[in-house]
Order: sequence, then structure tokens, then C-alpha cells
Amino acid sequence: MGLLWDLYSPVNSMEENSDNMSHFIITISRAYGSGGSMIGKRIAEKLGIAYYDRNRIDNIAHERDLDKTYISDWRESVSSLDIWGADDPSAQMWNLNYWKSGSPYYSSEKEMFMTQSKIISELAEAGSCVFVGRCADFVLKDRGRCLRVWIGAEEDSRIRRLYDEYLIRNGSLSEKIKIVDRGRAAYYKRCTGQQWGEQHNYHMNLDSGALGIEECAKIICSAAGKFFRLQEA
Repeated sequence: MGLLWDLYSPVNSMEENSDNMSHFIITISRAYGSGGSMIGKRIAEKLGIAYYDRNRIDNIAHERDLDKTYISDWRESVSSLDIWGADDPSAQMWNLNYWKSGSPYYSSEKEMFMTQSKIISELAEAGSCVFVGRCADFVLKDRGRCLRVWIGAEEDSRIRRLYDEYLIRNGSLSEKIKIVDRGRAAYYKRCTGQQWGEQHNYHMNLDSGALGIEECAKIICSAAGKFFRLQEA
């Protein structure tokens, strides 16, 4: 099988939807523990636009009845533990009792990626928003008025955030960061054929450890205004 992206074709072409280009998109890709989700939420709050992450996109899929395939047992059905990272708390949640609660998930990366890509493309057409993760930077790479941002940080800063803000206190946090980052990189590579975190794939690269969450959000909001004005010129 080729790249998962090769199996997906956007529902709408840019040429057919040129009248919907007055709004703008910001995508946030992030290293685990860098606070990228928090930065994305602050940007959305400051700009008064929608915010979408993995959970919100999964909820939309569930509401639209697009997540028809559920897994009944984590051990048997997940195609790759490194979708999330084998030691990620997200992965540890997936047990039989959790599935019985009715929470949506997908039995294969193919279905997950294709469904989420379709939703991301449709949301991007609908209005201005911030996307965090889910390969949104790649899915929307040919779209105009889309600012792609990478958030990273030194390991010490990420460990402090995991401990102080994510309240993760068990095991080696350094090893946890490596495992989750490796999982995200593997998923991104399989879906897009590109290297996760490659700096030339982004318009901006910020260190949240050095700058802080609030300052990163301010910088991105300021840069977004200039970036989109330049695209209009």
C-alpha cells in the first residue's frame, strides 16, 4: 500500500472554492509537551475563531456517523500502537470498558486518516480556524491563506510541562517524550511521506520553552495578520 494520503482526495478543489478564500487557517504542529494545544487554543480565543484538535475532529466524525468502525479490544484491533505512542495516556485509555462507553475510534489508520482529512478540508472551507495536529499542515498544504506553525521546546521545558501542567508523575518523562514523539513521527510519515517536524514545511518555528505559551500565541497572531496581508498584496 502506498501513502495513506494517496488514498484520499479532497472533496473540494481550491479553484472551485475561490470565493471562500476570505477567511484564513492556522495549523499548529507540535512536539509532545511543548504546549502546542494550549497555544492553539489561545490563538483561537484571541482571534475569535474556531479551534479543532484530535478530540473535536473525532467528535465531529461521530456526530456525522462517519466513524462506523469501532474497535472492541485494544490488543486485537489497533493497527499501530505508535499512532499515539505506546506509553501515551491516550493509548492507555483504550480498553474494553472504554469502548463500551461509546467513544469513537477507528480500527485502521487508513480509515482514521481519510475521515479526518475529509473533515479538516471541509472545516477549512467553512471559516477561519486553528487546527492542532492531525497532519492538518499537510492536508491543507496547497490551500492559500494558511499559516503553518511548528512549536518545539527543549526537553527540560517539556518535562516540566508534563509534570506541572499535564500532571504526569509516573515513569520516566524523558522516555515518555521520546515514545510519543516517535509515534507522531511514524504516523505523519506513513500518511504524508514527509518527515514530521521538518522546518522547511512550516512558515514559523517557535520555542515555547524560551518564549512561553502566551508570548507564542501573541507572536503567531501578529505574524498571521502580516502574513495574510502579504498574500493579498
